[in-house]
Amino acid sequence: MEWDANIHISDSAPAEYFPKYLDRFKKDPEKLSQMMMQHALPPQWESMPYDEFLRERRKLMAKVIRKSYERLANAEMDSIPREIPLSDLIAQGESAEVEFKSTLRLNLHTGQKDEAIEHAALKTIVAFLNTHGGHLLIGVKDSGEALGINADGFAGTDKMLLHLDNLITSRIGSHQMLCIRSRFETYDQQQILIIKCIPGKAPAYLSRGNTKHFFIRAGASTKELGIDEIHTYIEKRFH
Repeated sequence: MEWDANIHISDSAPAEYFPKYLDRFKKDPEKLSQMMMQHALPPQWESMPYDEFLRERRKLMAKVIRKSYERLANAEMDSIPREIPLSDLIAQGESAEVEFKSTLRLNLHTGQKDEAIEHAALKTIVAFLNTHGGHLLIGVKDSGEALGINADGFAGTDKMLLHLDNLITSRIGSHQMLCIRSRFETYDQQQILIIKCIPGKAPAYLSRGNTKHFFIRAGASTKELGIDEIHTYIEKRFH
C-alpha cells in the first residue's frame, strides 16, 4: 500500500477499507493471493480479533521466512562447482588447471624426503590461487600413470593431510586455506590425493627462508613473476 493511501485510510478499521482495495484485484486473483502470502496475511484477516490476527500472522511469517531461506540455500548449492571425477582430471592431462606430482615429499631418485619436492607442490598451489584455480594430483606421474601415495610413507591419509595443512599454513598462510580443499580418490587401484584450489581473493605468496615468491600458471607450467611484474599482475587480477 502506498503512503498516500495509508494517509487516506488513517485510523479506519481493516474491515472498512480492505474490501475496497480487493476490488482492484477482481481480474487478477492470483496476484492477490501472492501479495497476501508475501505479507503474511491470513484469510479474513480484516475481520479477525487483533490477538488472533497476530497468532495467525506469526505462523505465516515463519513459513515465508523458511521458504526464503530454502531459496537462498538452493541458490547457494547451485552456485557451488561440482567435483570433477579423478578419471576425467587424469584423462585430460596436465594443463593450465591440472598438474600431476608423483609424490608430496619423497625424492624418487634418492629415496629420501626432499624439501625441494614439497616446494614444487606448494609452487603449483600458489600459482593456481593466483590464476584461475586448478587441481594438483599427488601420486600421478607426468604421463598420467597412477603411482599412489604410499611412497611418501605417511602413517595414514589423516597424517598426510595434516602434513599438507602444516606446509600450507607455514609457507603460504592460513588465510588461503579457505580456497583449498583436499580429498582422496582411488584410480587404477591406487589412492590419489587431489588438492583443489579455487581462485584466491587475495594474492598468494610462497615463503622460502626470508624471501617470498609469487607464482602464476602460464599454460601447463608454473611461472615466477619478477618484482616489476607482480604489481601490474595484481592490479589486473585482484582489483
